[in-house]
Amino acid sequence: MIDKGKTFKDFELIVVYSGISKNLMATDFNNRIDEVRVAGWLLTELAGLPLPPLEEVKLRNIPFEIYEQYKDQLPERFRKRAVHFYTFNCQIKCVRRS
Repeated sequence: MIDKGKTFKDFELIVVYSGISKNLMATDFNNRIDEVRVAGWLLTELAGLPLPPLEEVKLRNIPFEIYEQYKDQLPERFRKRAVHFYTFNCQIKCVRRS
């Protein structure tokens, strides 16, 4: 088990199984993952950075500043994925500060 940091507040975690199984291959989950990768790949290309293989692209490795500069140039479906990622990421960082 990994120890939490000294500044990390106490928390409780509940894991609940609903009894309903769902095969992710039959959902749009994999399509959304691919769209996130394409969004990152496009941001990387727009910023003039070296392009990694698509399967290695991760938005967390693309600075927020690059996203801010080029987000309006992304096609809508990929922009939505990037907006979701960076908005959620910002919320997490704000929670960590409080």
